[in-house]
Amino acid sequence: MIKRTYNYKRIWTWIRRVLLILVLIIYSFFQNYQTEKGLIQIIFAVGFSLYILLKPKDDVGVDDTYFYYFQTSLFRLFSKVKQYKIADMYSFNCSGFHDDKWELIDFFNGFGNQGGYANHIEILFNDDSSTSISVSVDKNKLIPIISRVHRIMMIEKKKDK
Repeated sequence: MIKRTYNYKRIWTWIRRVLLILVLIIYSFFQNYQTEKGLIQIIFAVGFSLYILLKPKDDVGVDDTYFYYFQTSLFRLFSKVKQYKIADMYSFNCSGFHDDKWELIDFFNGFGNQGGYANHIEILFNDDSSTSISVSVDKNKLIPIISRVHRIMMIEKKKDK
């Protein structure tokens, strides 16, 4: 069974998205659509509203074998899942100061959350390869996931001996 953060299903995630769309709709009502500029603004508002609805939300999870990185979107085509086998990991670390207060700022950083307000997960594998993942998941929600990965890594290392 996967222990997972469920940021995508949190009500606050959707309240923020709906509020942003409502601001766009209210702004659109006060525009003069008789000009070409007004038409461009409508197209922009509709496009940005779709972006707000479809933007993937980061989640992480762990089961007894894999660590998962989820990017969940309302439209399945934009959703992604990456899994990393825990037995193949040499090191698993997390750094950063992201918490739920940064969510509105992260919202405008685009797909992949490249704004610098993320927690960073660094994974080193037994074959000397590595990967880095930037996640906009609250640090307090990451700690139990990371602790579980560390426990599983210790169990795997004891099995190898």
